[in-house]
Amino acid sequence: MHDRLATEEQQLIGKERSAQLTRISAPFVLRRSADINAKYLPAKEQFVVFCRLTRAQERVYKEVGRAALYGLGGSPPLKPFTAIHLLRQLCNSIKLLRLAAKGDEGGAGGSNELGELRVCALAAH
Repeated sequence: MHDRLATEEQQLIGKERSAQLTRISAPFVLRRSADINAKYLPAKEQFVVFCRLTRAQERVYKEVGRAALYGLGGSPPLKPFTAIHLLRQLCNSIKLLRLAAKGDEGGAGGSNELGELRVCALAAH
């Protein structure tokens, strides 16, 4: 990637410096591909365990669903990956939303709607 505003000379200098940095740092960077790691690690096992949500989780789950479709408090609908992330946290443990609410100021990425959802999660439990 190069800067379109840079002159050809500046771009050439940038490429040379990039190559120099790669040569200097290469001995210190350990890169292993998945097939190399597979030789040393046990096979990955996944277990899917189905269990009922608590009442508090159900309430917040429905609220996240509504927020994903219609928004929350006049804000636009949640982005799909944001909603999926919240639902995954919620299904694992409502405490994850609590921890995020305590750690975030106004929600992830400064989004007030997430902060409101997390407050909703705190109130539901």
